[in-house]
Amino acid sequence: APTRLTHDLLLKNGIGEGKIRVSHYGIDTSGIVGVPRNRNVPPPLRVGFTGTLAPHKGCDILIRAFRSLPRELDATLSIHGNVERHKSFIQELRQLAGDDERISFAGPFQRAKVGRVLSEIDVLVVPSRWYENAPVVIYEAFAAKTPVIATDLGGMSEVVEHGKNGLLFELDNVKGLARQLQRLVEEPELLDGLRDGIGPVKTVEDSMDEMEQLYEELIGVKQA
Repeated sequence: APTRLTHDLLLKNGIGEGKIRVSHYGIDTSGIVGVPRNRNVPPPLRVGFTGTLAPHKGCDILIRAFRSLPRELDATLSIHGNVERHKSFIQELRQLAGDDERISFAGPFQRAKVGRVLSEIDVLVVPSRWYENAPVVIYEAFAAKTPVIATDLGGMSEVVEHGKNGLLFELDNVKGLARQLQRLVEEPELLDGLRDGIGPVKTVEDSMDEMEQLYEELIGVKQA
């Protein structure tokens, strides 16, 4: 199972008792690690969102929270995602953003550009309304040494440790998210502390090694 959340849900449904291990996904870091960071000391605080622009991913929560920040708090928000799908929701997002020049809809990007996109923001926000089974976007951010603010839900909160490598806020809590964003400007040392708290990211190669070891163990058990 890729997360403890999935592990527990499987067991609750009577599946795989005694036969499940938690193994976080490994990611391809080749286009992320080593990409020069566009270093920035806020203000401005460069906030980013990458992913599917659909209601369950919660980008509307982020825009509401961002727009509630004091105007004198210098920050920008770049939203990366396909604006040709879920058009009614995209229209809602644009209405929420209004004429706020601090908010930009940057559109989608090619997979090879993920390292560059992440290098140009100070914090990634993952405001999902549903359980994230395996938050690859969070792993990618950590590979780029970019802290994450995420919803305090299983899958995400299993990876983002509040105050260590990122910050958490309650589900659908616009004020809670705004407060965490505001902290990154009002507490100058916080962002660097969160960056320092990001540990090594599991790679695809790590996953392959782990899978080979698991097969060897299972073969050994069967032969015994």
